[in-house]
Amino acid sequence: MERASVSSEIDAKIRKTKKALRQFGHYSVDASAEEFYDYMTGEIFSEDPITLQDVLTMSI
Repeated sequence: MERASVSSEIDAKIRKTKKALRQFGHYSVDASAEEFYDYMTGEIFSEDPITLQDVLTMSI
């Protein structure tokens, strides 16, 4: 997957998630697609089985 495409998909998911959270009275801090990508693809110290692709394919 091309990084620009992934960034666009992440941006869309962030907007959709923030909207859903607001409907329940929760507010989030702003995070860029790049920050989220770096977090999800960075070094991990646990055996977390969730990947970036898993998160992007989850429905809200």
